[in-house]
Amino acid sequence: MRFSILGPLAAEADDGAPVTIGRPSQRTTLAVLLMHTGQPPTKAALINALWGDSPPGDAETALRARIRDLRKAFGPHDRLETTALGYRVRVLPGELDAEVFSSLVAHGRAVLDAGGAEDAARLLDQAARLWREPSLADLPDTPAMRTATTALLEHFRDAREWLVDARLALGQHHEVLGDVRAAIAADPLREHPHVQLMLALYRCGHKAAALAAYGRLRDVTARELGQDPGPEARELLGLILDDSPYLQFRPRALAASLDGRPVWTPLCQLPAPPADFTGRVAVIQELASLMPGAGAPGPGGLAACVPITVLSGPPGVGKTALAVRAAHLAKPAYPDGQLYVGLGGTGQAREPGDVLGDMLRSLGVLPARVPDSVAERAALYRSLLAGRRVLVLADDAASAAQVRPLLPGTAGSSMLVTSSRRLADLEGARHVAIAALTRAEAIALLGKIAGADRVAAEPDAAATIADACCGLPLAVRIAGARLAASPMLRLAELAASLRKPGCLLDELVVGDLSVSTRLAGAWSCLDADSRRALREFASTGRCGVPAGSAMPAVLRSLADACLVIDDPAAGGYRLAPLVGCYAAARPEA
Repeated sequence: MRFSILGPLAAEADDGAPVTIGRPSQRTTLAVLLMHTGQPPTKAALINALWGDSPPGDAETALRARIRDLRKAFGPHDRLETTALGYRVRVLPGELDAEVFSSLVAHGRAVLDAGGAEDAARLLDQAARLWREPSLADLPDTPAMRTATTALLEHFRDAREWLVDARLALGQHHEVLGDVRAAIAADPLREHPHVQLMLALYRCGHKAAALAAYGRLRDVTARELGQDPGPEARELLGLILDDSPYLQFRPRALAASLDGRPVWTPLCQLPAPPADFTGRVAVIQELASLMPGAGAPGPGGLAACVPITVLSGPPGVGKTALAVRAAHLAKPAYPDGQLYVGLGGTGQAREPGDVLGDMLRSLGVLPARVPDSVAERAALYRSLLAGRRVLVLADDAASAAQVRPLLPGTAGSSMLVTSSRRLADLEGARHVAIAALTRAEAIALLGKIAGADRVAAEPDAAATIADACCGLPLAVRIAGARLAASPMLRLAELAASLRKPGCLLDELVVGDLSVSTRLAGAWSCLDADSRRALREFASTGRCGVPAGSAMPAVLRSLADACLVIDDPAAGGYRLAPLVGCYAAARPEA
């Protein structure tokens, strides 16, 4: 399960479906229990946290009633346990956002103190994104809870300041100005944000504004505290007045030794995983079994092959989100780094030589020392990764030829590939076909984007939307984004729009997200026979060739492009989600 208390209370099952905790009494009881996961509270402590100085007459009976009512709300997902002293919620590692937040902050601060500004910024930003507004919304307003929330909010403010420190160390002085000013407005007496503002303004070339920022800090501390700013601010003021060279930002040098040879620096280039990632539990477990440790040396020290896993599926099915999620979960198995490269897909496939050049430079090779030929670049790339445990995520591959030069040469590393083609010619790869979401998963994703309460209020309309989107994550995301952007739009109204003949794909557009645009890239790569076959499949609803028979070349081509899907249960093939709608709307040549 997942529990969230750094904002409005939320709970969800392992499959991503929301667990509805509706009544205020249920929500406050669960919130208090989740605030005490580290050490199970006594009944007296729970009563004090829930009711403060005004407990009910028979407080223990009232508490038992609260716990019984909460168990009913959990239903089959009940995690409540009775202890010798009271009650607790059983929470596994990584299931509670407050615990994940504390772990990320501790790790980020340690990395920042060790000089790893880039990794620290990533970790601290990931922690800050766990907070939602209104923060800690369901906690009761009792003295015990006010003390706990004050400590947690203080921890959040510390994390936000350390994140700005990391970003300043990376030279992002222009970018942090808005965040620092917001932090000062929220708490004018915290001195460190004023210091950060002074440094950022000075590095932006605004010395007068930096001095004015110190003046405002001096005024507020004199008015509210009757004293001057602390030593940190006074020291920075002196450096600014002297135009000290120590204040200038110095870009981090490329990792290279004195003789110019690259020195290994672990990287984490993975994009942030989607915050609303839903479902895929079985696939995540399968990927976990395929990647970590699979490339360990064999008997006698002989290297086993490098594990290659290809995630393939139709456009919009969520391959990248799944791969990024799986890669983040597998990070502990690859301590030497996680590399990410976008290969452009079938429409804008990148040349292997260009990709290798980018990879080598990111690994610390000086630009002047990047070889000219593709073969030399690939050899140097393999040399840099030799003997290390690195995960390479190659996203949106158009062909196996794009992927082969990126393969590490020795065991210990792994490669995860996403593609809208099956890449059957990639030697030694394990293939995982990614299917659409189930109806329950699609509804859960819709609820995460549009709001669980809105979805729960119109369950039939939510099911209609999920079915109209055919479980395609991109389509569900667009539908959810439209609802989130329009609070007055009812789910039933959107469902009716999606059901109108010929209007489905026109409705599945929001901003730069469009199902038609995504499918157009795959359509543009088809020859005339394949397009004609898709139109026929769309009009008849059948792909027409039993899976066990000799498959014509055109059907084999469509299957390789993941536009038709093997369906052994039906004894043939079926169209990928929404491909039929798109093909039927294409004019004849």
